[in-house]
Amino acid sequence: IHKSKVSSNALLYAGYYEPFFLPKEKKAIKKLLDKNDALSLKWFTLLYGNSLNNFQIEKPKLKDFLTRLNLHDDNKVSEYSIWALHKSDQGRFTDCLILPHKIFNQQPNVRRWLYRLITKDRESIVVNYDLIKTAITHEDDISAREGLATGLGKFAYAKEIVQIYYQWFNSEKNSFVRIQLLRNISDNASKEI
Repeated sequence: IHKSKVSSNALLYAGYYEPFFLPKEKKAIKKLLDKNDALSLKWFTLLYGNSLNNFQIEKPKLKDFLTRLNLHDDNKVSEYSIWALHKSDQGRFTDCLILPHKIFNQQPNVRRWLYRLITKDRESIVVNYDLIKTAITHEDDISAREGLATGLGKFAYAKEIVQIYYQWFNSEKNSFVRIQLLRNISDNASKEI
């Protein structure tokens, strides 16, 4: 199959499996994203998160395209774009276009990955400490709580959060979230010894 005979959407899907098919120019990706097709946008985020190095376009320009999707009307597209920032080595919470005070206004599936992104590194945890404490106390969605628990997991013994982490573990009522908290404690205990 010659690339010129395949639709741009099909090229993006194929690019997940074979980088040869990925668009090589910024304007080709922009044209694809401007169509605002939710499935194509989700594929782009999966590509960004899983195989960023396969794109031959400068990574900061790709990140601009990706972060634009953080505020998309389709909450699945927004969720996928935040997941991609979390998954990518280059992604940080500071790249996200959803501001910290707007996190609680998002859908639970979006909050789940915002919590993972905000807890991706210690600096972000320190800067957003009060927000994280509020989320621990007030987040009522189980999957979002699990996302926060998973994100904080690698920092379970960090001096910045160890106290609130164990308080959370002791007060958590949901067994699914409690198991995740316990798993984090267990997984990180050997690193601290």
